[in-house]
Amino acid sequence: MREYLEFVYRRSDLPRMEEWKVELFETSVMNAKDDREAFRDRDDDDYSESVREGLRRWRRVAAAQYEAALAAAASGDRARADAEAPLPAPCQVSQL
Repeated sequence: MREYLEFVYRRSDLPRMEEWKVELFETSVMNAKDDREAFRDRDDDDYSESVREGLRRWRRVAAAQYEAALAAAASGDRARADAEAPLPAPCQVSQL
């Protein structure tokens, strides 16, 4: 998995994922391979503390962004709403 990510990073301008996201992705893929029927039912016990902390940080940031976008939308300030929740920039992929 990490070799694949390195390949992608070298050939594109995608930003590197935080380590906890890579670990979460690897764990999720392995869980899906191990148990295709019930892998979605597993809880966070399979994750390391770094993944759990990363998810907690992500949830706090996502909640704050959501609340800011709602407040901006309620005030009718479309430009502020767009600035509070910008879309990611498209990535560029180099020719192989």
